Amino acid sequence: MSGDLQVHGIIEKGARQDATSPAHQLVPFREFDVLVSDYTLCLDTANVPQDLLAAAAMDHHRILLAYCRDFALLPLRFGAVFSGTNALADTMHRHEETYAEALRALADQREYTVELLVETAQVVPNTPSKDGRAFLNNRRSLRDQRRSISQNRMDIVNELRAQVTAISTRAPQHGVPKPEKALDMSVLLSPEATQKLEDLALGIQKRAAALGLRLCIKGPWPAYHFAWPDNSPEAQYGA
Repeated sequence: MSGDLQVHGIIEKGARQDATSPAHQLVPFREFDVLVSDYTLCLDTANVPQDLLAAAAMDHHRILLAYCRDFALLPLRFGAVFSGTNALADTMHRHEETYAEALRALADQREYTVELLVETAQVVPNTPSKDGRAFLNNRRSLRDQRRSISQNRMDIVNELRAQVTAISTRAPQHGVPKPEKALDMSVLLSPEATQKLEDLALGIQKRAAALGLRLCIKGPWPAYHFAWPDNSPEAQYGA
């Protein structure tokens, strides 16, 4: 490899190069291996067409995805570029113990997303009213039913959030609230906790469906949200 190199992630020893993902190599170091590829885009990403940038970011994700299920993996932020093999080696040797420690902290841990998607709006049947009193009573009943549905949805969101938080290795990260998502959280789970999550899903999905919510669990993903502590000087290389 020559020229600029993009580092995708740091991976535990023992992995074999995946031939199904975009072109890359495993570069060995004493404590770990490093996933790298040639970086051919302009370093000033403001001058890179958005479609090319998006395709490169997807390739970065696909490379990490090929390994994250079976190996401890420390993902680096898309765009972690080094000027060549010497610059890469210098950085890895200087921070080797820091990277190795962060990698060990992710051993047997995998990231998942847990979502409650809003499948249907709150639909309450409207009964025709014969007179003014019945009309007012009907409006009051509809209002109470909508409040009940909203409260029941909130109850199931809070219940699931608390249960998932209790089994997560680290504090979950929450996505930006959106109308179509009643819950959006990223969690770091051990194999045992992953099984508990599956059991939780079985116990809650029918209740959620009855309220127009769909439970969706995705993963495992590279540990984008848990790779580096926020106060780490190496966080600049994180995802």
